[in-house]
Amino acid sequence: PHSSEVRLLTIFGAVSIAIAALATPANRGRVTRWLGRLGSRGSEAEEAAAIAMLLGRANPERALAAAEALFRCLPASRLTAEDLADSGATGSRRASPASMSAVTAFDLAAKTIPARLGEVTAFLSHSWKDEEEIPGAKYTAIAQWAHCQRRETGHEPTLWLDKACIDQTNIDQALTCLPIFLAGCQRLLVVAGGALFPPP
Repeated sequence: PHSSEVRLLTIFGAVSIAIAALATPANRGRVTRWLGRLGSRGSEAEEAAAIAMLLGRANPERALAAAEALFRCLPASRLTAEDLADSGATGSRRASPASMSAVTAFDLAAKTIPARLGEVTAFLSHSWKDEEEIPGAKYTAIAQWAHCQRRETGHEPTLWLDKACIDQTNIDQALTCLPIFLAGCQRLLVVAGGALFPPP
């Protein structure tokens, strides 16, 4: 009995040490990369597909294939202030002054082009509520960023914008692919207003 208790304590100790080692940030990253490499080389998109699998219970290979088929971007030069007046997610226009001239998500989707994972300049993170506080400020910030990008790179920057790039006829599938869409962009562009960071 004594030796079996020692054996159990030894096993318990070894498992505890293994769990503690796996819980470090570096090892969590290694586990994520390992999950992404299942059956392939483990690109960022494959890692994101593994995350999509964990979040949405989707098959990673199918999620990656769907994301590649659905991935679109908006050339920054095609974006207007009216495009950002409201989310337009339901296709309806609200009767507020800021949204009277807003285009629908379907209108904006017509401005997008197919994209390859890894080639879109930026994934745009923002809040639609910011437009109610300071109409046009978000567009001004994005336009200035795009101007700097053109000057620095000599190329037209492209954006992944939810209103433009989510397939409104298949929102659930598009949301499952969201981690892959984010990984398919070269950077995250955060346009933060009062809705994201309200005053204390």
